Formats: sequence, structure tokens, C-alpha cells
Amino acid sequence: MATFFLLLPFLTLQAQLYVTREAHVWFYSHAPLEDITAHSYQGTIVLKPKTQEVVAKVLIRSFQFKKALMQEHFNENYMESHKYPYATFKGKILQPIDWNQPATHEIEVQGTLTIHGVSREVKLPGKVTIDKNKNIKVYSRFYVLLKDYNIKRPKVVEQNIAEKIQVTVEGTLTPLTR
Repeated sequence: MATFFLLLPFLTLQAQLYVTREAHVWFYSHAPLEDITAHSYQGTIVLKPKTQEVVAKVLIRSFQFKKALMQEHFNENYMESHKYPYATFKGKILQPIDWNQPATHEIEVQGTLTIHGVSREVKLPGKVTIDKNKNIKVYSRFYVLLKDYNIKRPKVVEQNIAEKIQVTVEGTLTPLTR
């Protein structure tokens, strides 16, 4: 239901939309004592090629860790997923793209990234590939500083959790049929 309201502004216009509800979103933390990785395959990405607008969303609780205790601490102590259930991005691709031609484009997307209840204006690098079937593959890798989103890193785990987290997003978007 929450995804519906996020997409509502897009659905009111007649332009073609591309969507995935199975985007792979993962993060990597490299710290002196431990490397941590968690994956979600439940990201939603919507693209409106005509205006080059992009909206993305992932449920924080959907991230899976190798250790159950890490997952519990991530949700309860750091991300407070009961208070801040989603991470979202809403922005626009800056480079002009011919969406009718199969090609790969290096891009930047500018917009608002919201994590842990904090919204920040960001410019993210990425790649868009349009295949011969008009499917659109998106990819982005960027870094998030915990302090920028008020995510606390207690002293006791400073050597286990990095201050700067690598985030990767990828997905294949297909035309939305109504």
C-alpha cells in the first residue's frame, strides 16, 4: 500500500513507466575487525523515461545478513526500522537519453535520498542500459556516511562497523502494464 502512494504522482500521467519490484540492493561495510554485507531483493524502482524521473524504495527489514544477530542489531539498534521502515530516493537523470535506442549510458542522478528519517540532496553515479527488447537495466554504486543520516555507531562496535558504507543498487525495469 505504501508503494502505491509513493508511485501515485507517476500513475496520474499517461506517460510510459518502467518498474521493478525485485531490485537487488546491498551494502558493504569494511572495518578493521569485520566486513559486513547484507542483501535485499525487494527494492522497487520506477522510471519515467519521458521526464527522466526516478523513484526507488527498499524496506529496511528486507535486508538479509549471514548472522541473525547482526540482522537484529541492524534493525533494532542502528536503523530503527520500526520507526523508519524504508530508505527512499526520488530524483532525475541529468544526462539526455534516447530511450528508443539500445545502448549503455553513464549517468548521474540528482535527488533526495532519505535514510533513517533524514533526507539529503545527493548526486549519485550510475549506468543505464537499454536492451533490444526495450527493457532498462539500472546500476548505481555510491557511499553513505552514517553520521549524515544520524545513524549511531556505538564505541563498542567502532572497529566492527565502518563510518562509510558502500551501497549498490541494480535492477531490470520492464514496462508497466495497466
